[in-house]
Amino acid sequence: MNNNGMNQLIGEGAISTDEVANKVWVILKEIIRFYCKDLKGIHLNEEEVDVFIDLINGDIKKELIDTKISPCPITFNRTNTIGAKGVYNIDTKQIYLNGDHFLLKKQFTGYMFKEFREIKFDEMYNTIEHELIHQQQDERSKGKYTVDRFYSHFMKTYFKDTKLSDDDVFDMFKKDNKLFNKYLEMYKKFLRKKYGTIIDRKKEIDPESSDKDFIHDVEYYNKPFELNTFAKNAVDMYVKNVLKYLKMSIRNGGRTKRNYSSKEVRDIVLYLILKSKTSMFDDSVRNDFERFHFKNKMIGLHRGYKYLTKENKKQWWKYVFQLLFNYKFEPIIVKNEV
Repeated sequence: MNNNGMNQLIGEGAISTDEVANKVWVILKEIIRFYCKDLKGIHLNEEEVDVFIDLINGDIKKELIDTKISPCPITFNRTNTIGAKGVYNIDTKQIYLNGDHFLLKKQFTGYMFKEFREIKFDEMYNTIEHELIHQQQDERSKGKYTVDRFYSHFMKTYFKDTKLSDDDVFDMFKKDNKLFNKYLEMYKKFLRKKYGTIIDRKKEIDPESSDKDFIHDVEYYNKPFELNTFAKNAVDMYVKNVLKYLKMSIRNGGRTKRNYSSKEVRDIVLYLILKSKTSMFDDSVRNDFERFHFKNKMIGLHRGYKYLTKENKKQWWKYVFQLLFNYKFEPIIVKNEV
């Protein structure tokens, strides 16, 4: 089984959650809009913030979870419980969004809810879509795809109870330095075996990064379940940029001012791929402008591309093409000017 059998567990196809993510996002915006209006200009202490976050989560449960619009629970949590903008927890099967990041602004004497126009809803959408992809990976593979394989191996080797929580394991590490050192020793060997060729090229790939940050980025971006999410993120940005310039060109007379069918929009967006006559992976080719331009555009839209192994670069590109060719393009309707 290639790639440790992971691809065969959920199929070779890239996962897209556009439809569900958009439904969730639209309803979430309306829930947040109500609280932004209700709490505008009001200073809140920690306890009051927690009360209103709970109220928002209650509305999310009623509007998104009980109605089964979302395939899993979604809640806003505080920064002290999640450091990222969002996370899908494989144990609780739940998506947590960072309430401090998205909803709050710190004041000298507490907090205030952000005004509606201050909230980065595009960023929130991207986070929701990202975590919904992880939820689908987890569901379709029955929990096998999103498991940290090194951590799982360590748990099976040193613990009889493999269902211990992360907090339980960290407590054991604090009490037993030998166990923690063993973990670090095994982890270093794992990284060297899996990513040695990348780690050895640190000065070439990211000379400004510390060793610790570099290794973190190498491990994070090479996780099999992150290849799909970052391919989707890059595809979304690429399509958005091409559509933006296409509509601008229509308005400015660069293209005929008429309606464009979804097929015509698709052909224009995918023009660079469809016109290229060479493989995206053949770096010996130097005279294919379309291939060169498209490839560099896409690489520039993935901040972690330079950290990927050769095999994972190929897998990422496969996801990119699957997502682009399966993208649901909408027609462009040009309004007649009066």
